[in-house]
Amino acid sequence: MDFCLIAAASFSWSSLASWWAIAQMALGLGAVIFVHELGHFLVAKACGVKCEKFYLGFDAFDIKIGRQVIIPRSLLKWTWGETQYGIGILPLGGYVKMLGQDDNPSNIPNERKRSHEITHEVSAAGLDLESTAVGPLDRSTLDPRSYQAKTVLQRMAIISAGVIMNLIFSVIFATIAFRNGVNYAPAIVGQTTAGGPAYVANLDGAELLKVNDVPIGNSYYTFEQFGLDVVFNGTGKPIKLEVRLPDKDGAPGKVTTKEVTPSLNIHPIGKDLAAIGVAPAMITKLSDFSILPEQAISKSVPPLQEHDLIVAIDGVPVKTLNDMRRILASNLDRPAQFSIERSDKESGSPPERLEATVPPNPMIEFGLAVEIGPVHSIQDDSPAAQSSLQIGDIIRTVDGQPIGDPLSLSNRMLDYARNQKPVRLDVERQDGLGNSITVDVDITPRMPRFGTLNGRMLVVVDSLGIAFNVSNKVAIVQPGSPAEQAGIQTGDVITGAKFLLGDELKKVALYQGKQDIDFEEGEVGWLDVFDTAQLVRPPQPIEVRLTRDGAEKTLTVTPRVSTEWFSPQRGMLPQLLQRTYRADSWWDAIKLGARQTRRDMGIVLTTLKKLVRGEVAIKHIGGPGTIAAVATGEATQGYSRLLLFLTMLGANLAILNFLPIPILDGGHMMFLAYEGIFRRPVNERVQVILSFVGLFFIIGLMLLAISLDIFRFLI
Repeated sequence: MDFCLIAAASFSWSSLASWWAIAQMALGLGAVIFVHELGHFLVAKACGVKCEKFYLGFDAFDIKIGRQVIIPRSLLKWTWGETQYGIGILPLGGYVKMLGQDDNPSNIPNERKRSHEITHEVSAAGLDLESTAVGPLDRSTLDPRSYQAKTVLQRMAIISAGVIMNLIFSVIFATIAFRNGVNYAPAIVGQTTAGGPAYVANLDGAELLKVNDVPIGNSYYTFEQFGLDVVFNGTGKPIKLEVRLPDKDGAPGKVTTKEVTPSLNIHPIGKDLAAIGVAPAMITKLSDFSILPEQAISKSVPPLQEHDLIVAIDGVPVKTLNDMRRILASNLDRPAQFSIERSDKESGSPPERLEATVPPNPMIEFGLAVEIGPVHSIQDDSPAAQSSLQIGDIIRTVDGQPIGDPLSLSNRMLDYARNQKPVRLDVERQDGLGNSITVDVDITPRMPRFGTLNGRMLVVVDSLGIAFNVSNKVAIVQPGSPAEQAGIQTGDVITGAKFLLGDELKKVALYQGKQDIDFEEGEVGWLDVFDTAQLVRPPQPIEVRLTRDGAEKTLTVTPRVSTEWFSPQRGMLPQLLQRTYRADSWWDAIKLGARQTRRDMGIVLTTLKKLVRGEVAIKHIGGPGTIAAVATGEATQGYSRLLLFLTMLGANLAILNFLPIPILDGGHMMFLAYEGIFRRPVNERVQVILSFVGLFFIIGLMLLAISLDIFRFLI
């Protein structure tokens, strides 16, 4: 039984290619198990051991209704020579059954007895077979083809062969992948998380050149690998990054060094994992799910299509999503002219060049504003950093006018940025004596870039370079607004929301998992509701849960389309930026394959160490469902990506299966080491007890991993 410590990945069932990906996944995982068991089998045969069974999966039980067998324990089996080959009903591993050896602790005594060639003669002579386990073993009484009859070194070779075979094939898989070419997301920052360490360091659009003084260069170093390096770095010390930052027009700019200290609560998988708050770069090619209902992108003239490549906006060339956002953010309230290249794969003709006009994308609003909180972070080299604004300040007025809806502050800064006009902010600040004072702060906003998005608890004003907190408490309800019509009042505290989607919208994959949002204790969830509402068009009724004067209420509000407030994204969902890494020769591919296998083994060992130390929570273990989901997702990216996943899985299998836990290969090696040192096998009773302990531990871990899979995918 083998486990993989990996994160879950999403998978789409929208095309026939997905079913082929599932088949590739099944074949790939079967191959990893097969080569492991093949290693045991071949070396056992070479040592003269009788192999009675070779199975993929476990033939543990029949599935019956009454006495009728519905599904037999062996889905497929045949006998060739002295060995029965088959596929078991339980697809959680595989095994080779050798004469005199069994992983089932209850069968250990029987297997030792079966190993004796002349049991009746031995018994007649008065020899106690069980007692032979505590003294030097008389191999003359053993069947010469039994596992027990072989020397310690031979048995060690048999046991270790599975792990060695996995490592050999991990190198082979990776070699083939690198020689064919591997698509990967490069270590380029697309977006940063509001208020996170990367946001403060102003890393939007940064290309990583070195990580902790280790050059990336032209090596195979992925965005995912960088994420792991940050997790393993932990929160106690800064991670040193050499990066190339984009200039104000998005072109590659200066190279600089940044020291960024990871923090908790911002990792997309788990709040307990260290992260700096970055997302991968995206390109300007529309994805499979780009044309969402009622978004501006769906109203272009002529209509845009999935997989269209946007090459320019208003005559300015674009290559990345950040390029697009930079241009659209400065003209978010005006129509934009998109230059499109559209390819027809079936005809093979050159791409068609089109011009399309995309209207502005109005925001969805409720007519309420929540309370603004203090400034959480100030971005390096931003207008705010060059002013007297401080972390902890609370913005009260903008050029003498009340702050209004803090979520719309970015929109209101656009005119100031266009005209390079300073804005005066009156902020509330605590002095050194704990008194509240009012301070005037003058800032000249920059043109917004919108590389950073709102966080769960923070609102970003990119033109100022700040992120501030908001609460769930309603501060303003506009007269005649949807919020007022629903009965929402100033002072209400919002605690959750449920989107009442129509039948057609419920089928949209993007909305699944976003329909019911419960605010976690101590966190702000209104931003989740607000951001989700921007995706759901036309606006749908929403049940808003709130508390008022200690009483809980549920009110239904239908938000409206704004006429003055616009989104810079226009409703587009572009594709991930990917590059192809290909080895120049087979020899280079072999070296890369060996390095990748070594790196994957290091990841497993580091993860185990951090699990033992409590630095990584046990909830991040992935079970069979996670492994299958990730493998299928990788297969959709091409067989080279699947091969690299199998490389990682083989490294997992090698390391985890060689841990010194009884019933695993590492446990067998531990018993053999004892026998080699003390010239006698482990006491049979002790071995049975330890094997049962190991079995219960493995079963418990497997049940935990499966339950985590169920929670991860179904709840």
